[in-house]
Amino acid sequence: MKLNIGCGQYPIKGYINIDKLPKWSEHNYDAWELPYEDNSVDEIYAGHVVEHLPYDKIMDTLKEWNRVLSPAGKVIVVIPDMVKAVEWYKNNQFTFDEVQGIFYGYWKSLDWEEGHHLFVCDEIVRDWMSE
Repeated sequence: MKLNIGCGQYPIKGYINIDKLPKWSEHNYDAWELPYEDNSVDEIYAGHVVEHLPYDKIMDTLKEWNRVLSPAGKVIVVIPDMVKAVEWYKNNQFTFDEVQGIFYGYWKSLDWEEGHHLFVCDEIVRDWMSE
């Protein structure tokens, strides 16, 4: 079984596409409370999800993913890298407004409820996942 957690408007064929918002999926679960058996999931894909989680739910979420993941399973996490965003701004590759959009997740299609709740980078997520 493969899960696409926080699928939003991007379902992936061959995955169970999960989103807490009913407008995006029929599987409406919080990322930290999945209705699956221990060790039953072969892959978790979480594309641009972690930064939307409440900070106090990060560790609960990663523990839950670990619980449902099979011993040979894998987790794929895609995040907006805040360190890289600052570098892009400093190198004139992104405007200030574009960097703010990365930090806060305020695109025209999103409201605050769906926006970013924390700043992350690769190293932080790796540290969290190793705990």
